[in-house]
Amino acid sequence: MIKRSVKRKKKSYRWLWLLLLLGGVIVCGVFVLTADKPPVQPLENARVVLAEAREADAEIYSRKLFGEAEMLYDSAMRVWKRENERWIVLRDFAPVTVLAARSENSARLAIEHARDAKRNLKQDLSSGIARLRQEMDEFERLFSTLPLDKTVKSLHARGKLSLNEAEIAFEKGDYNRGRDKSQDAAQAIRAAYGDARELLDTYFRQLPDWQKQLAAAVELSRRERGYVIVVEKIPAFCHLYYKGVRKFSFPAEFGRNWIGDKRQEGDDATPEGEYKVVKKLAGGQTKYYKALLLDYPNAADRANFDRLKKSGRIVAGARPGGLIEIHGGGGRGVNWTNGCVALDNRDMDEVYKYTGKNTPVFIIGASKPWRQAGEALYSEAGAFNE
Repeated sequence: MIKRSVKRKKKSYRWLWLLLLLGGVIVCGVFVLTADKPPVQPLENARVVLAEAREADAEIYSRKLFGEAEMLYDSAMRVWKRENERWIVLRDFAPVTVLAARSENSARLAIEHARDAKRNLKQDLSSGIARLRQEMDEFERLFSTLPLDKTVKSLHARGKLSLNEAEIAFEKGDYNRGRDKSQDAAQAIRAAYGDARELLDTYFRQLPDWQKQLAAAVELSRRERGYVIVVEKIPAFCHLYYKGVRKFSFPAEFGRNWIGDKRQEGDDATPEGEYKVVKKLAGGQTKYYKALLLDYPNAADRANFDRLKKSGRIVAGARPGGLIEIHGGGGRGVNWTNGCVALDNRDMDEVYKYTGKNTPVFIIGASKPWRQAGEALYSEAGAFNE
């Protein structure tokens, strides 16, 4: 009887444990089924839109918004990892969902902002490059023939190179690099322009004196009813006046260091002032086809040379130089002589034909303000006859 009772109790306990175990499994299943699920789709959405933002160059053109989107996405992933390490019933993925949604939103804003910024930068860069190209063309139109110092030439070369690089970057769609290179170009081009303009502004302070000399030359030609040569450095022409009227104008080339008056032998400068032809040379008398030898240095040149020497601006052993001619062999398109005025041989024939010993020669810097004179240098194509 007692044994039978014990067996019944053991059997009852066994069923009780089975029931408890089954209940535990059911409870755990309920917890698992009702536990917070990882927000896979929101994270995937954020990841896809971030990739689209990167493709739209938001890293470059919308750094703040793109950086914010990346930071939010990274935060979402950290929270997800942390929650995954917790007991399943205690996991809370709600912050992950919020962070992923914010990341996606920031990424979409970054895409929109990047597209606008890129479009605006492209437009600004296009107009900026066009403006710089105009400035470069103007520099070369006005100053390319000037004997500029190495610093200005270096600035001009650097500006030209940077502008070319900006144009290449623009064509490749690399607008940030194009902007940086265009800024470098602008700085160099404008610095070179400023230095070149200062050189001309200083030189053109003598314009009133040159205009008086031109007026005197024209009046002399009218009064003497003869030919007078006027050499004008800017624009680079040799004019022939007869009876007060300009009859011929021929392109001319000068010494390599032609801006300013000649100061001493070897400076490659073309003298300025009033001269006369002392001898006509042809054949074996000159190595430059035909030539008109001028009376440089005259009394005014020697007085100026002595004054500069006394002031210490010319070294003690220097000499004023000589053998300044108007000669043939020109037409090279550059200023190349040691101080003479060079003409194309056909033009030299005309000048040689109408002039002789004692023909007056006036060499001036210009007859008009430098911008007008510089424009004329490129608008007057070749020689013209009236």
